[in-house]
Amino acid sequence: MENKLNPEGSLSLSALLSAVPVRNESVRWEKESIKTIRVYVPLRTKWFMGPPFSWLFKFSRERAVELDVLGTEVWNMCDGKTSVEIIVEAFAKAHKLTFHESRLSIMEFLRLITRRGLIVLVGTNPQEALH
Repeated sequence: MENKLNPEGSLSLSALLSAVPVRNESVRWEKESIKTIRVYVPLRTKWFMGPPFSWLFKFSRERAVELDVLGTEVWNMCDGKTSVEIIVEAFAKAHKLTFHESRLSIMEFLRLITRRGLIVLVGTNPQEALH
């Protein structure tokens, strides 16, 4: 079995590029404008969010994240089938970037939306989930 970790303990670049971004099934999204969307991520309910505090205070049950035009473009490619490498190549071609310039932008954006709970990166091995 191939070791996908590099010496620092993080995943290798090839493992990250072959991973597939999958949208969190519990998020919902809606068009904000013609080219942007707003994604709503459900929040975990804390003990103090129930009665009697909920009678006095209104607690948000979700957090909204608005994606700009480029974020929306990448979000639309996160369909659970397209690998990170294909997304990087498509983004590079659409915006006349080199593969490496595109990879830097896409990887940082995917890291951000993974931390916010919008997606999870799933490895090529079905038992391998990267988050």
